[in-house]
Amino acid sequence: MPTIRLPAIKPRTELLLLAGYILAFTLPVILSSVGQDFVYASDFYAMIPVYSFAADFIRSHWSIPVWNPYTGTGMPVIGDPLSGVLNPFLMIPVILFGTAIGLRLVLAEVILLSGFAMWQLLKGMRITGWPRVWGSMLYASSGVVVGRIASGQLEQIFAFPTIPILILAAIQIRLSARQIAAASAALAFMLYAGAVYHVWHGLIIFGAARFYVFLTEPRERGRTAASFLLVIGGFIALGSVKLYDFMIRTLPLFVRTIPDSRLGSLHFPFSLIPFLVPWRVSFYQREPFISFFNFHYFWHEYFAYISPFPFLLAGACIPLLRKRTVRIMLFLIFVAVLYIANGYPYSPFYWLAELVPQVMVFRTPMRMYMPLTVLVVAFLGVCARRIFSPGMPRKIKSGAAGIMLLSLISVMPVAYNTFRRSFEPANSEYREVARELRSRDGGDYYVATLMCCIQGYMVEEGIPVINYYYGWTPKGSALLSMPDGTSINREELERTRPKYVVTLSTMKDMSAYRYGLFFRRGTTIVWKTEDVQYTPYD
Repeated sequence: MPTIRLPAIKPRTELLLLAGYILAFTLPVILSSVGQDFVYASDFYAMIPVYSFAADFIRSHWSIPVWNPYTGTGMPVIGDPLSGVLNPFLMIPVILFGTAIGLRLVLAEVILLSGFAMWQLLKGMRITGWPRVWGSMLYASSGVVVGRIASGQLEQIFAFPTIPILILAAIQIRLSARQIAAASAALAFMLYAGAVYHVWHGLIIFGAARFYVFLTEPRERGRTAASFLLVIGGFIALGSVKLYDFMIRTLPLFVRTIPDSRLGSLHFPFSLIPFLVPWRVSFYQREPFISFFNFHYFWHEYFAYISPFPFLLAGACIPLLRKRTVRIMLFLIFVAVLYIANGYPYSPFYWLAELVPQVMVFRTPMRMYMPLTVLVVAFLGVCARRIFSPGMPRKIKSGAAGIMLLSLISVMPVAYNTFRRSFEPANSEYREVARELRSRDGGDYYVATLMCCIQGYMVEEGIPVINYYYGWTPKGSALLSMPDGTSINREELERTRPKYVVTLSTMKDMSAYRYGLFFRRGTTIVWKTEDVQYTPYD
């Protein structure tokens, strides 16, 4: 029977192979997308105008803006919890190369840094050679990374290369000063990057790890408690600029309505499914799967595909269960799965939300799949390391090498096709509508967009959008319509009465709202009123 014999590999070669693997599925997408837009029927729709405005302001004024007048009635920039304007890894490419090129570089940068960060985590766990480069490749091309990039969740993506650094500190029994500093810096960096969800998830994972060590290592309890407090204190100190601005400028304006933050929770037995299923819309947004599994959100909130093959290596870890690091990792996996199930009373996080309702501001529990993916891949890396240890029969090593290769062969095409979903042909009609509106009226006014995907083009022309779609709403902004553009909240429209309303051409008449036809362009209509209630800078 033929066997696979892998040659020894040096760390530098590992990193070159990792970079080559990532570029093999990202570079063709980026090059082929030149001339296309980012998919605006996604969170790109909300995030790109924020960064475009900030980059234009910085280029013009050589300073960071403190206020964005184009999102609703305006919002703070520094204290915006979802803004990454203070993240140099995002803003510098956008400032230097513009939004179209700069953000493409950022997306490739995030995937590369995610692979390198996982490599560093595995290195810190003393995993070497092929298991280390395999785990890094698997994470960089996992569904949780490319899926959230394709969905435009720019506020989350820099958590992907940061969480592995935090977890490396979390799984230690005794933290050194360097590890305490790294954990504090990781949490603060995610805060400045706008990944506030993953700051919360990181605090849960780090706190759970320290709790486990506190319970199981009586001699380390004092140091464990002290290291936890030092990390939290360091995070607050390093993140103080944004935390202070949030408390002073943002919190008084902050409005966030969440019907039920537990919607979409997955039962404990179903938590493995997102790692195994390569399909997106056809699975997560179709019946009977929606009803049976309790899928509530779009596919990208669940998508975490790494293929079934890596789990075949898990049996090799059974003899390692006596090792403290392995036990900590399994405990953290258990905690993350319970968080994903927080809509059910058997989860302690269900009762946490009952006791402290403020934590329900963090909706979509499935976003815990990001740190969970890091933990699962790292655990499987430990299993692979044992298989490739000296003394293991060559046939077993050969079988494991085949499994690892099959997993990458399965994951890479899915990663490529998922990453391609980040782009679409440019919508010239919406851009022309925004330009024509600005050319006809060069004054200061609000527009309401009762349709998807045009608000970014309005901001490009310097037109504030009163009902700007975003992760939170400034007080005074309007919630006017359903996404289909046919259902209008009349009370909100009467309260705010922006000068212009933009709808699809399916809206035949707005005279009942005292708006008349201003102009039509293709499938888009702009309506105008003389009875304006809100104007910018009131």
